[in-house]
Amino acid sequence: MGDYATAGVAVQLTLDAKGFCTAAGIGLTNVNPVPLRALRSQQALIGKPLTAENIALAAQYASEDCSPSADLRGSEEYKRAMVAVLVKRMIQRSVDRISG
Repeated sequence: MGDYATAGVAVQLTLDAKGFCTAAGIGLTNVNPVPLRALRSQQALIGKPLTAENIALAAQYASEDCSPSADLRGSEEYKRAMVAVLVKRMIQRSVDRISG
């Protein structure tokens, strides 16, 4: 099992011996009126190998499903793009922790 978090994104993954994701938790904060569990993103990973394509799809879903507001820190589009980047990074860091 691996978990990793950064500002606004937390990821917890469980992989089986073959590298397939058996459980996933992805949480987002500060990009929605309330903290958000990225359910579509989690489902994009569960039961599948963590390929670049599956990770990218999970990141895309997270960016689509959040609801950031524009403010002095950035536009809605910028924040959605950052969600995708951070979700990809945190999934990869979680996998790296699992791999040792």
